[in-house]
Amino acid sequence: MSNAALHGPGGEIRVTLDWSAATPSFAVSDAGRGFVPAIGLPPPNREGGRGLYLVKTLAATPQVSVDDGGCTVSVRLPVKRRRSSSVP
Repeated sequence: MSNAALHGPGGEIRVTLDWSAATPSFAVSDAGRGFVPAIGLPPPNREGGRGLYLVKTLAATPQVSVDDGGCTVSVRLPVKRRRSSSVP
């Protein structure tokens, strides 16, 4: 969300969590033009540029999509629902 706030054109930022499949997907959208995700880490002395690297480390590869409505970055999170236990 910080990338949308820092680099987007301002205005609304939408956050979506969808857990209708076996694993959840998470998306952040803004009205921006989109970008090409950086590969790897930035130089150690650079203050920013690690957000998508961390996302890629913790989740599946982020997908960046752009359409007339703006830019969306989405990931599928590698977690599954716990099975509920029956308590008599």
